Amino acid sequence: MTADNCRNADEREFPRASNHLRVLRISRPWSAVCELRGVEDMAFDLSMPILVVDDYNTMIRIIRNLLKQLGFENVDDASDGSAALAKMQVKKYGLVISDWNMEPMTGYDLLREVRASPDLSKTPFIMITAESKTENVIAAKKAGVSNYIVKPFNAATLKTKMEAVFGPAE
Repeated sequence: MTADNCRNADEREFPRASNHLRVLRISRPWSAVCELRGVEDMAFDLSMPILVVDDYNTMIRIIRNLLKQLGFENVDDASDGSAALAKMQVKKYGLVISDWNMEPMTGYDLLREVRASPDLSKTPFIMITAESKTENVIAAKKAGVSNYIVKPFNAATLKTKMEAVFGPAE
């Protein structure tokens, strides 16, 4: 199976000023067998610290594995928004990847706290959710999300979303 075969997705665009937020709904299940092309051409620092926030340990493991496929090794995790915020106050992260639906502090609430903090407001933030409700996407975009992914997704989708945040490969 190649990365091209893993791209059976419905796409919707949400206009915002001069650029667009694309939401992909991947119709295939998680696929660790998808071949990644051009991973070495990514335009960001593979040593940057990344914080993965999810209340489901299996999802944290999956996202860690996807990041590892992309070459990232410096990955921390938190089980909800409160724990993530505490970690972000003591360590600077190059990217936060957070689930939306968590207790007691949701990913959306975490995003709002991060954007309200002068020290954290510039941190790139990718929201992940199982729900593709248009109103959630719009709310996240208004709150300052850098990008948005609907579950399930694969390493190729994560790479594309990260490149959209950090800029295309040069």
